[in-house]
Amino acid sequence: MKKLLLVEDVKFFNALVEKHVKRNLDVEVVSCTSYQEAVTALKGGGSEYFLAILDLNLPDAPDGEIVDLVIGYDVPAVVFSAHFSEDLRDQILSKNVIDYVVKQNPSSLDYLVSLISRLYYNRNYKVLIVDDSTTARKYVCDLMTRYQFQVLEAKDGYEALKELEQHPDIKLVITDYNMPEMDGFELTREIRRQYPKHKIGIIGLSTVGSNVLSAKFIKNGANDFLNKPFLREEFFCRVCQNVELIEYMDNLKSAATHDFLTGLHNRRFLQDIGNNHIARAQRDGIPISVALLDVDHFKNVNDTYGHSAGDEVLIQLGELLNERCRRSDVLARYGGEEICIIANNLPEEHSFRLFDDLRQLIEDHNFNIGDKQIKITASIGFCTILESRFEAMIDHADKALYVAKHAGRNRVSQYQP
Repeated sequence: MKKLLLVEDVKFFNALVEKHVKRNLDVEVVSCTSYQEAVTALKGGGSEYFLAILDLNLPDAPDGEIVDLVIGYDVPAVVFSAHFSEDLRDQILSKNVIDYVVKQNPSSLDYLVSLISRLYYNRNYKVLIVDDSTTARKYVCDLMTRYQFQVLEAKDGYEALKELEQHPDIKLVITDYNMPEMDGFELTREIRRQYPKHKIGIIGLSTVGSNVLSAKFIKNGANDFLNKPFLREEFFCRVCQNVELIEYMDNLKSAATHDFLTGLHNRRFLQDIGNNHIARAQRDGIPISVALLDVDHFKNVNDTYGHSAGDEVLIQLGELLNERCRRSDVLARYGGEEICIIANNLPEEHSFRLFDDLRQLIEDHNFNIGDKQIKITASIGFCTILESRFEAMIDHADKALYVAKHAGRNRVSQYQP
């Protein structure tokens, strides 16, 4: 577990920040109320801390000495202080501090907490820095590393396209304009041929910036543009805004295609994608099975333990099936306690074995409900007859499920025409 170092002499404030951070992040908050306590906390090295939040005025270090201490351990730092002047701000930011946040009102604390969350989640994102100048590229790479991103680099547009091919999960490209062979405009156009704006953000940079250059970058598909040299605070804000926009689009897409409770795909996604899987199976001549799984006597779980317990059972069931099913399979919550499984490239003679293994897995599993463990069973009906429409295979699987239920439940039934 990563740690957050919080150095502030007001214990109430420490407790307030710790409460807000732990509500949103899986981190350990190490609180210190003095310079000496921070020295002790850092003795083992700073690698375990992903970030430090620092007050400038401590009882045993009233002149910002804490900043030099923490930076010396190579721990990224944010200053959160009631003291502010332009000279002090410039002095602190020159020490490679990420941000200088002034304690003014409750919204300052909200901003600080959102900043901590942003830096924590940045670790999940890859960014690509493209610049033919080694010095300029290193400067931006160092900044992005301090902002916690996974950083990749390229010295020109062609190398950048190779990096994107090898790392299709890159979320942000920061490119200089003036580069040999392929300039920033051309690179932006090439990226946009493959990746829309909601998949990869692009920020253009240039030392010869103008309103015209900025407009050209945007028209060629960039999300944003900055002149060099730039203020590090503005650069950080622009980067975060672009990453957050991509996150927002990802969340919208996920909400549209996934069940809010179990995290499995939802029925709408299943209906959209089902016929595609059928068409692929017909075109490539591969076998496909469609199954419906229904939890036996699920109403008893809700009546005995409450609806929140029933929800927890469905969540754990989704996790269990996700772990057992193949990556090529599709899992979707079909409705209530029913789950649909599309098993691609599964020979008919292996289908019964797969679904019976799932049935047995569910029967053997202990579902945790608070401090209790309960058992459930499930019935499964499946169809291996390749139809022209996905809805027809679902109907066949539903009829087989009906047979399994009426034969005593906790069993698997194959559709027979």
